[in-house]
Amino acid sequence: MLVTIVSRVGSSVLAPAKSDFLVRDDQHPVEVHDVRSVKDAPLTFSMLVDASGSTQGARLPQIAGAVRLFKALSKPDNRGYLILFRDEVATNDKIVDAGTVEKILNHEDSRRGSTALFDAILHAASNQLTLAKNYPSTRRAIFLFSDGGDNISRNSLEYTLKALQREGIPVFPIVMPSRNPNKRDLAILRALSQNTGGDMVSLDESGDFVSRVLEYIDNQYLLSFAVFPEKHDKLHSLEVRSVSKDVEVSAPTQYIGR
Repeated sequence: MLVTIVSRVGSSVLAPAKSDFLVRDDQHPVEVHDVRSVKDAPLTFSMLVDASGSTQGARLPQIAGAVRLFKALSKPDNRGYLILFRDEVATNDKIVDAGTVEKILNHEDSRRGSTALFDAILHAASNQLTLAKNYPSTRRAIFLFSDGGDNISRNSLEYTLKALQREGIPVFPIVMPSRNPNKRDLAILRALSQNTGGDMVSLDESGDFVSRVLEYIDNQYLLSFAVFPEKHDKLHSLEVRSVSKDVEVSAPTQYIGR
């Protein structure tokens, strides 16, 4: 199970031990077998950028932020995809480099139309990041530039969350700060991050948000534990807590038993 372990007080987290965590699988306490850093493991990711009419006012900062983050994530062993979405998904499902991403985004047409957010996420999960396509590399993530609105997807939030949890893919929404945020849309982004083991980050023009995203990515760990009860190919509820109050753990709320 891929989890993120960060300090609540801003200091570095010392190498965690399995005794530092309490895990409940389907509400049953289970034994933690191991906690191993995957900081140096290759990362395969999809960057999703909302190009619908609802994000017209955020177009330039979103493009600048997406390019900056893609460049920061483009380490030699990492692989990235790009998806633009409005009422449909635009991608060729091929690995792209930072230069290509910058060219595509800077030549993007003015934003318009409806938003198929959930359909875009499901496309990334099932066509780009699926475990079957990326095995044995299990370290995958979605970085989402969106306001959280969706008014045309064929799929629901619940269905999207279950698909992400089955695949073990965390979602990291990057959102524009707003004086009058849409509470419903923010709740959608929060649900996508909290239920998959990701986190929601505020976009800033200085680029400081990139450091926060990288902090989460650099503090990902592979947590292994005893599955209880054994239900193969079915979703289990999951709760992971730290013994220390100074440490925060982000983990999916459900996972597929294998």
